[in-house]
Amino acid sequence: MTEGANDSLAALLEEVPEPDSVIFLSLCRMGCDENLGRALRKFDCLSVGVEFRAGTWHRDCVSALRDMKLLKEITLDAWTTITTDDLACLITGPKKHPSLETIDLQNIRDVGSNPYGTDSDSDDEWERYDGWTDDFTLKGLADLLEVADKEGVKCEGLAVKLARQELACRRRAAAASKASS
Repeated sequence: MTEGANDSLAALLEEVPEPDSVIFLSLCRMGCDENLGRALRKFDCLSVGVEFRAGTWHRDCVSALRDMKLLKEITLDAWTTITTDDLACLITGPKKHPSLETIDLQNIRDVGSNPYGTDSDSDDEWERYDGWTDDFTLKGLADLLEVADKEGVKCEGLAVKLARQELACRRRAAAASKASS
């Protein structure tokens, strides 16, 4: 299904016949962001996954995702702004998602690489990688990955790769500190 730049994606989703037969959604909204939390509630039989692209993520989507009891995978693509708190609500706690297996975080982009195969000299996460926010930081994601690992939720994507590197640095620093004590 397609839409015009000024049409409501939520209204389009409301018109989907037999939403119980839909097993995967890939959502993209060109133009202004739109809260799809309410519209997603009718897709409670999604089982394969849901992909949020530009203009489609809103924190109200967390409760809609929790109602999708069969959902296995959530993908957050470039230009989606999620918080580590939103992710934590899906991964752990009394209201965690019951069947979630994978979260694919494609929301961080390496703007330091170029098509000629050489990278920028910047190692600063805020300069080289685009997509970090005050509510979605490398440190916060690294902390959350430890929880996700314990809960059995697989996390993927560039953001996760960077956070795992951060965790490895923490472990090396802790080991070095312990060895020098």
